[in-house]
Amino acid sequence: MTMQTPLPSDSSYISDSTSAAELSRLLYQDRLLTEQMGGLLAEQDPATLTRLNHVLDVACGPGGWALDMAFAHREVQITGIDISEPMVRYALTHASELGSTNVNFRVMDATRPLAFDDESFDLVNASYLQSFMTPDTWVTFLLECLRILRPGGILKITELEFGVTSSPAAEALYETWAKTMKEAGRSFSCDGRHLGASVALVQLLRKTGYIAVEFKPYVWESSYGTPGHQGFQEDLLTLIRHLLPFIRKVKGEEAFEQTRLMLQQALVEIQSESFSGLVFMLTCWGSKPTRTSPTVGKRSEW
Repeated sequence: MTMQTPLPSDSSYISDSTSAAELSRLLYQDRLLTEQMGGLLAEQDPATLTRLNHVLDVACGPGGWALDMAFAHREVQITGIDISEPMVRYALTHASELGSTNVNFRVMDATRPLAFDDESFDLVNASYLQSFMTPDTWVTFLLECLRILRPGGILKITELEFGVTSSPAAEALYETWAKTMKEAGRSFSCDGRHLGASVALVQLLRKTGYIAVEFKPYVWESSYGTPGHQGFQEDLLTLIRHLLPFIRKVKGEEAFEQTRLMLQQALVEIQSESFSGLVFMLTCWGSKPTRTSPTVGKRSEW
């Protein structure tokens, strides 16, 4: 097995999680993407929503999805977890200011065993985990979610691929990002041309014991003049700023400087009125079996 170079240990966030601007950006992005997908749980059967009592939001950040869920479903108890103490502190403060009594937030690492009892939740929501997950930790995480879900409970995961743009520099940055993630062991791609989590997760859900696995694709437009344009630019900027130290360490000063200049050019091209782009997202979900099965909770060989 080839040894992979790990990303820095603080890589759960691609920018300063204590920054007020970053908190605002994440909240805006979360709501924009929820709107693009038609709602908080738009892909679920309405009958599913009537059976929800306890919901977990993994890697909740500043709590946007969890707080919106708590407001929309006041009869449901929502728990959000995140590895960042500043993010959790902000989410708790925001919940208190809003008077939301049916939501709580805790500091917790999603790559480790989750500190919840068996069969604690009716639904687990997780979005955009691929920046800190490896293929092996994905398997561990899916099995942990299976453990904490009640029989018939649902795991919902949303991941993205950055898609396509009219910017040559942005396209080159995507390639650099995908190859870096492949080298770091954080990609399902066979050749480093994309991230691949959105492709792999549907099969991983089945292999780790989930049933009734389904998926739904979405497209988020990031073209100039659209609501997603500014968020797209900010995400690209923070993403590459995070990768730059890793590129310098692994590939040297020349590659570092090339990527830095590439980012400057990409920002110029993205601001052009002729810029167009699409981001691809996939939501997949599956249920915990309602009867004991000899295959449930066992890791398949792949």
